[in-house]
Amino acid sequence: MADVVMPSLETVAKYLYFRALGTVARNEQPFATHMPVLVGVAAACLPERLVEFGSGNFSTLAFLDEAVFPSLLRIESYENDLYWMQQTEAKLAGNPRVAYRFFEGRMRDAVHGADPAAADLIFIDDSMSGWERAHTVREVARNCGERPITIVHDYELPAVRLACRRFEHRFAFTTFTPQTCAVWNGNPHRRALLERIAQSLEENASRLSVTDARGWAKVFRVHEGMLSRGQVIRQITETAGGIGDALALSNAVEESSTAQKTVCFLCGSPLEVTMTGLTDNRLGTPGTYEIHRCVRCDLEQTFPVPTLAELKKLYETHYNFGGESDTLYTRWRERFLFSPFYLPWTRLDGDAAFYRRTGKGRLLDVGCNEGRGLRIYARNGFQAEGLDLNEAAAAVAREAGLTVHTRLLEEFHPVTPYDVVVLSNVMEHSLDPRQMLLKAHRILADGGQVWISCPNSESWLRKVFGKSWINWHVPFHTFHFSSKVLRRLLAESGYTGVETRSVTPAPWVAQSMITYFFARKGNKNRQLRNPFLVGLFMLFVRFILFPVLWLGNRRGRGDCLLAMATKAQA
Repeated sequence: MADVVMPSLETVAKYLYFRALGTVARNEQPFATHMPVLVGVAAACLPERLVEFGSGNFSTLAFLDEAVFPSLLRIESYENDLYWMQQTEAKLAGNPRVAYRFFEGRMRDAVHGADPAAADLIFIDDSMSGWERAHTVREVARNCGERPITIVHDYELPAVRLACRRFEHRFAFTTFTPQTCAVWNGNPHRRALLERIAQSLEENASRLSVTDARGWAKVFRVHEGMLSRGQVIRQITETAGGIGDALALSNAVEESSTAQKTVCFLCGSPLEVTMTGLTDNRLGTPGTYEIHRCVRCDLEQTFPVPTLAELKKLYETHYNFGGESDTLYTRWRERFLFSPFYLPWTRLDGDAAFYRRTGKGRLLDVGCNEGRGLRIYARNGFQAEGLDLNEAAAAVAREAGLTVHTRLLEEFHPVTPYDVVVLSNVMEHSLDPRQMLLKAHRILADGGQVWISCPNSESWLRKVFGKSWINWHVPFHTFHFSSKVLRRLLAESGYTGVETRSVTPAPWVAQSMITYFFARKGNKNRQLRNPFLVGLFMLFVRFILFPVLWLGNRRGRGDCLLAMATKAQA
């Protein structure tokens, strides 16, 4: 066949030579000893985007198995051996999740174009030459940043081992030969997770083949006996007749304080401390807080989390500056929202509350407050209703002719389902975001949508502002979501067609800047309600910093995370 490229004599000679040495890394059994490691790391880190330098009959094809790698949405495989590429590509059957790219030249030169810093997991198995692979490893180390874990095969080769030292951290898996090494920059706490994976490899090496990917996937599943704080809440919900029983819920959270400190709400895995010494830099409420991140799924949660009773008191006493109204700030905000300039502004600044979306049908705005959003949704064509526990705010909305229900979402049972449920800056306040999504799912019509906006835990501005980042908002923000975590939550709650993107509203950045300059521990930051100062910073952010904000949004690192998902047809 004319389109088949035969391997060159040099390729064949290299293959036989390195196979004789026992260091062939082109995924030929029994040399696919990297497979159990890849399965274990993927089960622990739930990667969405994987970049592979050097394709393989086992790795590339296994990545497509959703029973083994359920979280993968995008697989980018680079190959510079045309003969080998044809062997693998013929088995991919045009799968849309895979971008299979031939790169003519040295693999190290393909690294920059692959954007490794945006990957969650990188696999390097690109050449039968240890020196060539070492060059690829070094190039990845220069360009990958702190986000991905990189898996390098044939770690016992001296050149490869030396190249791996370019990363800040290394962990070698020695159960199988050839050996595999995990390397990464930044977070040192990943080592504990890798040690657990290595222990599982040792315990199961004698009974599982290295190529039994599904068998290894079963090994690395989270044990059912791990109890998370979220499971405690759901158990109390079932036994106490609903989450509305505030006393039972708050007692449950109190009793599970040890669990919430050590395990993830979402998946039950251990937590690591990523931020300490946070205080309420908006409203000056007492207390010092930490941010804990799950070592497996990356969900972040505030610790300690106040009980439901404590939160209720905090909201009533402090939130929204004690319910201020008819101030210069609130009057100017109202005028701007309903002025002819607001919609053009959202086109430029980003629509963080879905105010530009038009349509028909029934819409429920959860946490509608005084109904400003309801008025805009109604103007856009929706039959808009609101849900809020604040009786005073609901009364203001009703005086304006709006329909607002004052009860908990789990206690709300509408006669007619809704076509849209809006959770705009709401989920991060919830004690149980999974339950919130399930309750929203219950009141949606088949094919209805949930619209979510919340702070983006992967925002580049959080590093810029540190503890002054306005979106920490402790203790009111109990959870902090990334796109990956939010996608997982939506999928587990029965939603399909999940779309996420990020924007960076100028008011959010302006508030972070004001917090940086003016916040004082234990005091309300009144400058956040200074319309002249807020307006000045907003203009500076939008018209001076716009190239940087645009780039951050393009990379999914904007300040605000937006998600839309659909309830599947019954």
